[in-house]
Amino acid sequence: MAQVVVISLDCSENPVTGSPSRANQPAAEALPQLVWGHGEPWREANVWLLSRKNSGLDAETVRKDAQLVGAYAQWVEEVKVPWHHFPLRKNERVLNRYRQHLLQLRATGKLAASTVTHRMRAVITLYRWLVEEQLISTKWPLWEDRTYGVRISTDFGLQRSINVTTSSLAIKNKRRPGYGLEGGVLPVSAKQRTQILEAARSHAPYELFLMLACGFFTGMRVGSICDLRVGTLTNAARDSRLNGFVYLTIGPGATPQVHTKFDVTGQVIMPATLFDEILGYVESPTRIRRVDRAARSDRDRVFLTTAGRSYAAKSPGHGATVSVLMSRLRREAAKTSIDLGGFHFHQTRATFATEVAETALRSNQRLNAISIVKDLLLHAHEATSLRYIRFVEDEKVKAKIGNDFSLAFLNEAIEKPCE
Repeated sequence: MAQVVVISLDCSENPVTGSPSRANQPAAEALPQLVWGHGEPWREANVWLLSRKNSGLDAETVRKDAQLVGAYAQWVEEVKVPWHHFPLRKNERVLNRYRQHLLQLRATGKLAASTVTHRMRAVITLYRWLVEEQLISTKWPLWEDRTYGVRISTDFGLQRSINVTTSSLAIKNKRRPGYGLEGGVLPVSAKQRTQILEAARSHAPYELFLMLACGFFTGMRVGSICDLRVGTLTNAARDSRLNGFVYLTIGPGATPQVHTKFDVTGQVIMPATLFDEILGYVESPTRIRRVDRAARSDRDRVFLTTAGRSYAAKSPGHGATVSVLMSRLRREAAKTSIDLGGFHFHQTRATFATEVAETALRSNQRLNAISIVKDLLLHAHEATSLRYIRFVEDEKVKAKIGNDFSLAFLNEAIEKPCE
């Protein structure tokens, strides 16, 4: 199956060959590359990634581009169709077929609407560049471009129009009917949470159990959890007004810095019992051995793989990432009749957020509840926090409607028994 590998820009090999990087290369010099399942590099796409890097885009953007196009490469291999297959019939062309595949995944809820939009956009950007560089040629256009005007306002209140070009293959970010929580996932119940944590403790590495616990009881995203530093724990503050909890400061403004989405700096709350357990892990022989194998820049990370690398997928030469460990956990749990097939790590954050929202709403002050959710989840926008508030409120209404309906149905059944 096609995959994304990381090479170093200063390796002696040609950067489009897909050769592996030398050990302990700095992350700033890393370049993601696409390799087909049979071992051959996708040279055209790799040259595109290199051009993106050379154009001044930051490493994180190039990495995301590689992941998005990598998903397309995996699909191409699964359906056994060449990536440059563009016959006369549109519905047989590789890009048109991939678009229908993404729409189906969105309709069934397997992918969030935003993910579908980003994947299609990245692939179109790649092919547009291939056409411009004359690395691919067909007898007919790959798609139809459409240009329309968009009116925007400047900082001084002046109106101006700009022309935007879009492709006929583009997919709009159209949300599915229902709740639009972060990542398109739904929370799990308290019973399911306990079951998941017990399965992780029994069938997964201890590090994954601790990371899942962090997600469930702090609401941190997996990227922040993977980037937690020992210094973050050392600088944690205990709240005398709120016994049993500590505050961790994360974000670019924290000391040390911890990755957060949209570079939001703030404090997350953590139960003291979990905090103490993580402190014990930090000083354990298991982690100390991993620190000895780690690069200097990674030694302060709380969670390290057996090879001494970060669990974050963006790290050069990464080993067992969180997604890999989650896949293994699902397989091992299934052997003991525990179904975790539909569970994703991001649901830990959704579970924490809904519990915070439900607790905050007990004050009967909706605006205060939104502020609490926004602060504890480090949301960049209040609109995201409001979705959790509405989710909790709507669930209560649905539960009441369901109970009233069941009661009315039972009363009618009692009054008119079947003869």
